[in-house]
Amino acid sequence: TNLKPGVSFLLGPILALFLVFAALGAIPVSDRWQISGLDSGVFFVFIAIVCARLMLFWTTYSVRSQWSPVAAIRMLAMMSQYLLPLLLAIIPPIVIAGGMDFTQILSSQGGWPWNWNIFHDPGAFLGGITIFGALHLWQNRAPFDYAYADTEIGGGLPAESSGVVKGLVSLVDVMSFYLACSLVTALYFGGGKTPFSLEYFGRGASLVQFFFFALKTVALALFSIWLRWSIPRLRIDQITAYSWN
Repeated sequence: TNLKPGVSFLLGPILALFLVFAALGAIPVSDRWQISGLDSGVFFVFIAIVCARLMLFWTTYSVRSQWSPVAAIRMLAMMSQYLLPLLLAIIPPIVIAGGMDFTQILSSQGGWPWNWNIFHDPGAFLGGITIFGALHLWQNRAPFDYAYADTEIGGGLPAESSGVVKGLVSLVDVMSFYLACSLVTALYFGGGKTPFSLEYFGRGASLVQFFFFALKTVALALFSIWLRWSIPRLRIDQITAYSWN
């Protein structure tokens, strides 16, 4: 029994990092560059995101301290509150494309902004805003980092970990942030689609598409960073009220 908390404390971040990388491999960065093409790729990425957060919950709850279990319960409350909005937000691209394959979803979009799913109709626009907000709430990023709030619960898991575990947790947070921006780019912002023809680029067409995909992803990341430093931290009751409203 004394070994179980230590095993889960180390195994949780490793499994979470594996799930995040597996989800990243299912998102195509161009028409030809995709590690794992799945017929239900969107559903696979959604399940991987949920399970990765559960692994971090497992890790946080296994720490024998008075603050980490509080952070774990807050993380679980956040997941239960924003699971339904996140699930509803992936429906518009699936309905527009007629399938859950990322290839179909990207084929249904064009290179110009008015051909992206987020500008397809008002419902899709609301879905794009919802998934962007819900995913960043899941990442515990300021101003929504009430699971890691250092002024309330001593920082949660990062304050209780050190060495390899702390590095793994930080890496999971960074890669989850990149995964969130990549998923929103693929579902609502046209992925690597370009507003011009790629027939003259030959074998370099995939590289051009990757550049456009990375450009959109970085733009979303910069927007999230701008929000991080512009909005004060919200209380847990405000986050709950925001979900219900």
